[in-house]
Amino acid sequence: FNFIFFVNYSVSSNEWNHSSGSYKSERYSTDDQIDSNNIKDLKITWEYSSGQVRTSAPVQSTPIYTGTKLISVSLESVYALNPEDGSLIWEVVPSNTTNYEVEVFAKGITFYNEIAPKIFVPTDKGILEIDETNGKIIGHFNSGATALPPIIHKGKIIIATRWDGVKSFDLTTKEKIWHIKTEKNNFQ
Repeated sequence: FNFIFFVNYSVSSNEWNHSSGSYKSERYSTDDQIDSNNIKDLKITWEYSSGQVRTSAPVQSTPIYTGTKLISVSLESVYALNPEDGSLIWEVVPSNTTNYEVEVFAKGITFYNEIAPKIFVPTDKGILEIDETNGKIIGHFNSGATALPPIIHKGKIIIATRWDGVKSFDLTTKEKIWHIKTEKNNFQ
């Protein structure tokens, strides 16, 4: 996975805290530093390569910006980059940890900064909860396979699973609150 960062001005302090920009999935930024008059002046400031390339399973996740870090995923890891120079701040490879043997799906990330800065990443076994400051895995929501970034609302994390509907968990205790199966005519 290669990452190219273009910049014309200093990095904005606004957050892009969901792979789709916001929970509305608008993929739109209100920043006005780049417009039709200056886009031609953009130059590559830095590039980053995770070194993980697989054409059969490409990464399909937009990086997020937490206000201090660019967070992205590759096929096997989650990592934070310095937005000013592209240097690696931290990287976590979940399959290398003893407690969480998962594969990282490459379709989304959520940043939540209400109590402490945390990153939530979909995997084949549920959602990983990662400390944004140091990349340490804090916990895991056992929702089953999911490939979409979760939504966090009023102390709950809402997770759309790949085969078992939508589930909600308490953000603190990680206990399941509700589960809606999405099935019609015996087809999920």
